[in-house]
Amino acid sequence: RTVKAWQADTGVLFKVMRDIAQQEITAACMADNGRKVYLGDAAGRVAAHSLNNGRVLTEFEPHSTDISCLAVWHGTNKLFSSSWDGVVKVQSDEGPRHPQLKAEFHHHRDGVTCLACSPELMLLATGGTDMQVCFYDLKNLKLDYAITKLPHVIVGLDFLPERCLLAMVDHGGLLSLWRTRPHPEKWTRVHHFRNLPVMHSLTKELHFATTAEEQRNRSQPPIAFGAVSFAPPGPPNEGR
Repeated sequence: RTVKAWQADTGVLFKVMRDIAQQEITAACMADNGRKVYLGDAAGRVAAHSLNNGRVLTEFEPHSTDISCLAVWHGTNKLFSSSWDGVVKVQSDEGPRHPQLKAEFHHHRDGVTCLACSPELMLLATGGTDMQVCFYDLKNLKLDYAITKLPHVIVGLDFLPERCLLAMVDHGGLLSLWRTRPHPEKWTRVHHFRNLPVMHSLTKELHFATTAEEQRNRSQPPIAFGAVSFAPPGPPNEGR
């Protein structure tokens, strides 16, 4: 029920706001303007709080169960929320006015574990414990496609819009890359590898196994992923 804030450049803790939520906080994300934080709790509540003093600014339509994920559609006033019963909601933060529910999705058969938004591709992707990933069109707020019968629980998603790619990681230690629209090969898997870190010595960091190393370590079980994120674009002359 407590929120702490650190300076991004120094790592110095500069604010602690205690007991600003009624129940245990289960999800959080920052607003685009950096002045408020969205919090979801174990009772299904979703609210915007002032980052200055923790005061509740807006309360959104709640979910029936614990909130699992929160995210914003950057450049708009849209807020995405999901819960452990598989429900995904799209709501608008109208500031001092009452928020509006724009869409509610029920395509997951179990809890939603992660979500990612790509304004460039106009897509929202959600993954869940039902081992599927759903893609929603942000223009008409309808289901566009679903990748089903995946081998493990999905735990992380991220878009690389300029390549029409979605990275997907799961509890089975598998990272896979999928094409998205508008690529002509949309919804197809283009690459995957298992998470088999190899420690050569205590002075070297863990690294993802090469193909040869993976062949030698087939008997070693993959290590489950917890999240995935593409690195931000570097300078034009820097390799990607």
